[in-house]
Amino acid sequence: MVQARLPDWLVRPRPSSIAVGTVVGAMFAALETLLVSPPGAFASPGTLATIVLTFLVVAVLTALVAELGRSRAAESAGCHREATGGSPRASREKLRASREELRASREELRASRGELRASRDELCKIATEMAILRRVAVLVARGVPAEQVVAAVATETARLFEADATNLVRYEADQTITITAEHSTFAAPGMPHPPRPAGLGRRVPVEGGVAELVLRTSRPARVDSFADRRGALPELAQREGFRSAVAAPIVFEGRVWGALVVLWARREPPPLGAEDRLAQFTELVGTAVANTESRAELNASRARIVVAADAARRRIERDLHDGIQQRLMSLGLELRAAEALVPAELDELRARLSHTTDGLVTAFDDLREISRGIHPAILSQGGLGSALKTLARRCPIPVTIDSGCTGRLPGCVEVAVYYIVSEALTNAAKHAHASAIEVDVNIADDRETEGETLMLSIRDNGVGGADPAQGSGLVGLTDRVEALGGHLRIASPVNRGTSLSVSLPICNTADQIA
Repeated sequence: MVQARLPDWLVRPRPSSIAVGTVVGAMFAALETLLVSPPGAFASPGTLATIVLTFLVVAVLTALVAELGRSRAAESAGCHREATGGSPRASREKLRASREELRASREELRASRGELRASRDELCKIATEMAILRRVAVLVARGVPAEQVVAAVATETARLFEADATNLVRYEADQTITITAEHSTFAAPGMPHPPRPAGLGRRVPVEGGVAELVLRTSRPARVDSFADRRGALPELAQREGFRSAVAAPIVFEGRVWGALVVLWARREPPPLGAEDRLAQFTELVGTAVANTESRAELNASRARIVVAADAARRRIERDLHDGIQQRLMSLGLELRAAEALVPAELDELRARLSHTTDGLVTAFDDLREISRGIHPAILSQGGLGSALKTLARRCPIPVTIDSGCTGRLPGCVEVAVYYIVSEALTNAAKHAHASAIEVDVNIADDRETEGETLMLSIRDNGVGGADPAQGSGLVGLTDRVEALGGHLRIASPVNRGTSLSVSLPICNTADQIA
């Protein structure tokens, strides 16, 4: 406060005139001279006049310097008043306003940091979702079974939403849902570890649960507390320890195919907007599931066509064997009997009957070969092992067969293996100029499908250089194998023989036949 009023003290509102200042200055100068000078110094009049004149000059200069300092101080004080608003209170108000502006700037900076952090978190979530979708797309592109795709979707979704469990359900026509995949990281009280998925394939009524809301509205839905719901699904969820859930529909061919259900065991409700984020995720997941379902339906359709064709071949072969072949055999026997009754003098008639009988036998053999090509009777009667041995005996090249199959296999698998081996032996005899052929048939466990796979390997030591694109036989076999969900690979380097490898899933094929 003293510093603020100092300019007012130094600069008076109405300063004295310069004459007053000169007189006062001369008086102070004279008094100073009298005090510091000896008594005899003023004896001479000239000396006294000089001293008085000096006093006056000093007084005038002092007054001029004081006036100049006063004017400078007045200018400084005026500038200070203009800058501070004219009073200390105005200065304090301006300082307070500056502090408020600084505080507001700090709040804006803090809000900007929060928005930046939220944006970074949102980008991380988007990147995580894109990574999940990329992994699902890789599974679809690899053509893995639909069960593995939906299981991966359930696992990835639980990880994305930090949920305790995720179920992928399919709606059925009788107002029930089938659990097609589930993933859980929640261990109920008293259990040291999360339970193993035991509900796969289980069908439960849809009423009361979040899946019912999705089915009724075809839109995402949420249930903040199962305690407020009644029905089979809420009771089942509460028994397993879950308290809330969100779900989003999976649309396939314009209809709600199923729903992706995310469950939490905590007391707090699901995060706000979780169902909308889940809906954005399931839009692309639905595409992946639709592609997988379409591929599975296509493979099942191709397998059914192959099975139907084999059944038709088997029926035609049976009709030929039981009908035309038996009739031709009876006619041949009757002609032999008629030939034996011809008198000895009718040699020409006997010769004609004998020639007709031989032609009938030849026609019978040709028909039997045609019937065997349509469907091998030995395959239906003795199984794959006996049929392969029959093929080996007919082949002009020595064939070694190592078969690890002890029991019967699905009919379409046995027919496929029979035709593959038959085509390979025929090609080796006609084109490979081989001296030995090896055929290996074994059953192996498939870790991906948790089923059994038939592994067939055919190798010869011929000239090699086989090109599947140049012939229709191997192309047809490839189509047959792929229709049954298998794979066929051919390696035929020049002068190093030909190797043919086939893998056929047994469980999937049996299910398709059923």
